[in-house]
Amino acid sequence: MKKFFLASLCLFIAIHYTYAQNKITVSGKVFDKDLGQVVIGANILEKGTDNGTVTNVDGMYSISVSSGATLVFSYVGMQTQEVKVNGRQTIDVVLTADAKTLDDVVVIGYGTIRKRDLTGSIVSVKGDEIKSNPSMSPLSALQGKVPGMDVITQGNAGASPKITIRGIGSMANSNPYYIVDGMFTDNIDFVNTSDIASVEVLKDASSLAMFGVKGANGIIIITTKRGQEGKVTFNVDSYTGFQTIMPGDKLKLADGNQFTEWYRELLTNSKQDILDDDPDAIIDASKYSFNPQVPGVGTNWVDQVTRSALITSQSISASTASEKSHSFFSLSYFKQDGVVKYDNYERYTARFNTDYKFNNWAKLGGNVALSYWGKDTGLKGYGDLLTQAVHAMPTYAPKDNDGNWMMPDRVVQGQINNPVATMEIGSHNNKSWGYRILGNAFLDIVLFKKLTYHGSAYVDLGMNQNKVFKEKFFLDSMHKQEATAMNRDQTEYRTFQQEHTLTWDDVIGDHRFNVMLGFTSNYVASEGFSAGRDSINVAGNMDYVPEELQMLGMGIKSTATNGDSFSEESQLSYFGRVNYSYKDRYIIAATLRRDGSSKFLKKNRWGTFPSVGLGWVISEEDFIRDNTSKIDFLKLKGSWGRLGNDRASGRYDYYRFVDPNGSYAVFGNSIITIPTLTSMADLNLTWEKMEGTEVGLEGSFLNQRLSGEFTFFNRKTRDFLTQVPVPASIGSGYMITNAGSMRNRGIELSLNYSDVAGNLRYTIGGNFTYTQNKVLSLGSGGSDKFSGPCITRVGETIASFYGYKTDGIFQNQAEIDNYVNDKGVKYQPDAKPGDFKWKDVDGNGVIDDNDRTILGSYFAPFSFGVNVKLEYKGFDLGVDITGVAGNEIYNSKKAPYDYNQFNFMECWENRWHGEGTSNKYPILSNMRPDNMRASDFFVENGSYVRLRNVQLGYTFPKAWMHKIYLNSLRIYASAQNLLTLTAFDGWTPEIGGSPLESGVDSGSLYPLPATITFGLNLTF
Repeated sequence: MKKFFLASLCLFIAIHYTYAQNKITVSGKVFDKDLGQVVIGANILEKGTDNGTVTNVDGMYSISVSSGATLVFSYVGMQTQEVKVNGRQTIDVVLTADAKTLDDVVVIGYGTIRKRDLTGSIVSVKGDEIKSNPSMSPLSALQGKVPGMDVITQGNAGASPKITIRGIGSMANSNPYYIVDGMFTDNIDFVNTSDIASVEVLKDASSLAMFGVKGANGIIIITTKRGQEGKVTFNVDSYTGFQTIMPGDKLKLADGNQFTEWYRELLTNSKQDILDDDPDAIIDASKYSFNPQVPGVGTNWVDQVTRSALITSQSISASTASEKSHSFFSLSYFKQDGVVKYDNYERYTARFNTDYKFNNWAKLGGNVALSYWGKDTGLKGYGDLLTQAVHAMPTYAPKDNDGNWMMPDRVVQGQINNPVATMEIGSHNNKSWGYRILGNAFLDIVLFKKLTYHGSAYVDLGMNQNKVFKEKFFLDSMHKQEATAMNRDQTEYRTFQQEHTLTWDDVIGDHRFNVMLGFTSNYVASEGFSAGRDSINVAGNMDYVPEELQMLGMGIKSTATNGDSFSEESQLSYFGRVNYSYKDRYIIAATLRRDGSSKFLKKNRWGTFPSVGLGWVISEEDFIRDNTSKIDFLKLKGSWGRLGNDRASGRYDYYRFVDPNGSYAVFGNSIITIPTLTSMADLNLTWEKMEGTEVGLEGSFLNQRLSGEFTFFNRKTRDFLTQVPVPASIGSGYMITNAGSMRNRGIELSLNYSDVAGNLRYTIGGNFTYTQNKVLSLGSGGSDKFSGPCITRVGETIASFYGYKTDGIFQNQAEIDNYVNDKGVKYQPDAKPGDFKWKDVDGNGVIDDNDRTILGSYFAPFSFGVNVKLEYKGFDLGVDITGVAGNEIYNSKKAPYDYNQFNFMECWENRWHGEGTSNKYPILSNMRPDNMRASDFFVENGSYVRLRNVQLGYTFPKAWMHKIYLNSLRIYASAQNLLTLTAFDGWTPEIGGSPLESGVDSGSLYPLPATITFGLNLTF
């Protein structure tokens, strides 16, 4: 016992002595090597712990650490240093500027390049910046982060955002192309966000000319993760949350009481208008009275068809690498339920890549990506359902007291059905699903010193299917399905691509060369079929057929319909590029590409697309280096390039199409079918061509704490493909031809500032873009192109809103009588009090079609983004704000009647209902259709500022994680679209549309919900 006591005492003294010996106070100063001054606010951290401090105003620090610790010295814009204490109590450190960011490489066409050698506009975003974004598409996370790139986010389940880069570049297709690990594709729905290593957005003509036929609308390059050297590492990325429509984003519709009051007022006004025009008119009193089926506030149909909805993503990956090989494997599951009921989407993905280095001159590798997706939108689809929910009158309930579906008063709403009944009947009977397999294999061979061959082959195979089943039901004569029916369609597609390049990369003295030659070919084909039958399972006389019995063979053969399709296209390209820099100061980049496309006849099949870029690194000049230490890097750059676009053309637009049953003629007692042309062919059809020029200045300052870039760009598209009517002598239809030109020009500005204040590390960034779109010429003699309320006209923005201008409301008959032209003739002799007063825009003394004018455009000239990131002792906070300004939205759902009586927007409480009651909203009367003609009454300000994302996270100390055999753990909470500031009266000001008709809200627009998620990033 005595020996045990003495041993314990000795052990205690030894531990105490060791602890006392291990803990020492280290102090010293931190200096800036280039400035020769102390560094204020430098971080000093004991490696592997949370123990840290910062330098004071004298550059001094003091910290208590174990004698064997390692200190980590860091500061924004400077290289991080690790220094072992080894029992020392005084340690001074000299930090040097970190030029690494300038030597970082970015992915370009068929290779990489140092960031400092770029002469064009390429924005690179790391995968870690977007992996926690709760969306099916990683592109949603880029909104507000890339100047010049417009991202229109859509709210429906599984939807991809609408992307345009530097404005609308084509009347047919302005979408960018995507390259995923070298594979060209027109969508990235198969990519799991957690698998992404980096995203590069290529915007200027010199960067894009390398892609020729595919680069006219921009290129987005996605590089997925590869194995990292070391032992096998597992990563788990997981989040789950919900989506909901924020109260401030909900549509303001009339309730039952308001509808009853305003509709009765409308009937009274309409009846009076009839009698004013014809005092002897016979009035059917039953049509001019209204009693609600359900008194009171009634039914909010939008609430009935929407919900709070689940969103979740689960991803796990494993990576490993050695000196000779790298491997990466991942699995993921994504599920999103839309805020509209029965709108559901889910996706499974798997990805594997590997490479093996046989020796110093040969490497072989490959990638395989698998995805399966499924979507359910309900029988009617969300667009038609939302339109009905917005327009349905609120004066009846979904069901009566006996549980039967109620229907609207057909005198009031003859063509709008019960939205809930529409939704519930066949709620799971519109299903789509499909799979996709992408793979490639590549071989790199060093032929000679500095000369490398790269060869790769790609395959992209997939199939999409859709099944629509219509069950038998009867609600009333306007809403019924007399027999069950089913339609099924299936499309298979395949893409094959190969590319071969030779690259010489060398540095000879002050000269740096990168020369590349190559060719690539691409083949795309798709084929499909469709079939349908009525009276499915008629033998059993079922109103509803279980899903397992929903087969075409169960229907009546005599009702069968079918069809099929096939199309293919191919491209062949040769290209070359030279990048040269002298003393890392003067830079030249030149490319030349020649493309051939099967979409054109042989005489127009080939196009040549060159580009050139110049750069001058001003900061390398002596007059900068010798006179200021504030400028770390400053580069002046400019570029020009020409690109082609065949995506606007169909695969067979140079063929004439004939309808064998086009028209009929009667000869005697016989009816003769006469085939007619449905479209003509332009035998001179050729490429759309885009020429782009830009001049820019980029730099970093204050030890790289401040960085920025300013760019002016001018982008002109000519010979764009568009439809023109065929001569009347030939028949009806249209012809695709090259006709017209369009210009997008503007400026881009981005600024970022990063610094450290004590334990707080912060980054504040912002970007601003101004873009002006202008149509320069059009085919068919420059005639205007109309689509809905939009017009495309020479000298104006594409798809501008077009209509009449109002000048208030006539308050009384005297104002009507006094609104005369120079000759004393009334402008609107048939007007009545409560009607719009139309402006005589052309000044010809009459109100006619010539007074229609440009009312604005959806395409915003100004867009911006603000990004803030704060880090403090393991906590991190990120805030993203986006917005646009200067655009308009055409809010056609404001019209209370059209083909039917609609529910009223709440804004109609401001209607004219007597002298002096309103000068903005007209009288309610369906006998005055002129008040609902296209005009600035429907045009609203589309500007908005949106709190796009707020994310708060915490990273646990590594020392804690190592104790439980984990490498790292971060947990976070994220909120998207919490707040939107806008004057627009609708679900969301992000609307989109086609190039010729955008920004029109008719009521079918899907709500953009707020999304709240909770997640973790785990590595072990």
